[in-house]
Amino acid sequence: MRTILFTLALVAGASALPVKTKMNMTQMTAETKECVGGKWHHTKYDALGADSSNFVDLDTMKHLKAVICDVDHSKLRLSFTTDVYAAEWLVKFNDFTDHYLIGGDKWNCSQVDATRVGLILRVVVGAGLSHGNNIEVKTADAAYDQIFDNADIAFSSSGSCNAEDAGLGKGADKEVCIGWNTACPNSMSKGSIGLFSNKYATLDCSDCFVDFNADVFISVSIRGFSMQNISAGFRNMAINGSMVLGALSQSNWNTGVDKTLNLIPSTNLINFKVGVVPFLIYFELPVEVTASALFKSTANVHLGAGMNIDLGDAYVAWDPVKHWHHATPSPKLSFSPVLKTDANLDAEAKITITPTLTAHFDKILKYTMQATPTLDLTITGSEADKQVCAKSTYDVTVTSETELNINIPWANIKEDKKWDTTVYESGTQNIEDKCIPL
Repeated sequence: MRTILFTLALVAGASALPVKTKMNMTQMTAETKECVGGKWHHTKYDALGADSSNFVDLDTMKHLKAVICDVDHSKLRLSFTTDVYAAEWLVKFNDFTDHYLIGGDKWNCSQVDATRVGLILRVVVGAGLSHGNNIEVKTADAAYDQIFDNADIAFSSSGSCNAEDAGLGKGADKEVCIGWNTACPNSMSKGSIGLFSNKYATLDCSDCFVDFNADVFISVSIRGFSMQNISAGFRNMAINGSMVLGALSQSNWNTGVDKTLNLIPSTNLINFKVGVVPFLIYFELPVEVTASALFKSTANVHLGAGMNIDLGDAYVAWDPVKHWHHATPSPKLSFSPVLKTDANLDAEAKITITPTLTAHFDKILKYTMQATPTLDLTITGSEADKQVCAKSTYDVTVTSETELNINIPWANIKEDKKWDTTVYESGTQNIEDKCIPL
């Protein structure tokens, strides 16, 4: 009873406490370099923003024993070791209307669902007593242009390094290659992917994978709590992959399939901080496979091509004068034909693997790049020549889409909030024909 009365008294007193109307601001300047994933990560900033006293880190809060977060982090239930500590924090949170919650990794709150991560950077809007040692904190989304008055922030990965040589010890590295159906950066398929099957025939992606290798960067300038210019994306990007169909049919047969295969890549995150303010870059890579095949006889065949696309630089930039523009890459493409069969056959096949790489520069922008390489193949067998030959062509299109999540000067919001463009089109190109003896 005494504890309950004490708690109620604290809650009642909270409404009488003065509420801060302006954040404490501080100047922050730093330049760091660290070895992550075999690459150097550079962070440089000069910013005037909210002081560290305006932030509550869930991972370092004293007397906190559990945190339960809802799916969008708008409500967080905090459990403390005693009801006295719960009451003290309840008072603080009702006074913290200009404070931000950060952290959450310790309590598994940074994972929004099975496929998406979400940085906790939330502004406190209020709190209430749940029961006993628990309080419920209500929050709203916070953006960097609310926290920084003026800022020049730059992050980039580049070059190569070794964690032990950098003094970070074993295990400090983690993969930065972004891959689908491959153990990056090995550039090998993890295994066959079934596409179609019935009692007469089967069709699969017998050797299909995609991996992206690139340096990631972002540069942002904020003035008067609004973004003034930004550039973000990839440098030195290379796309490696394989598009090989495996088919087994007992008679004349044709089919077509269209599947989006969300084989979840290994978690790939890049984290850095400006002062105590966390920044997060994470990636998604769904892949759509479209394939069709027409076999005029019994077939047991593997056909397709390996590919390498040296794309170079692929990034977007915005400023209030030029608005959006995209780096113009000069890709170098190579395709190597694959053909394996133990039978004479006539067939036609087409396969398209469309990886959509999305880089989430969390709370700043979402940059999506879609590559669409298409292979057309015609296979003919000759009893006279005792060989089977495949003639093939490729066509590659690369597009990008940018969606802004940070404020820009009001006059440009309508036309610049979203932007898409075609980055590259190869047109139809021949692949070296391949013949194999029967």
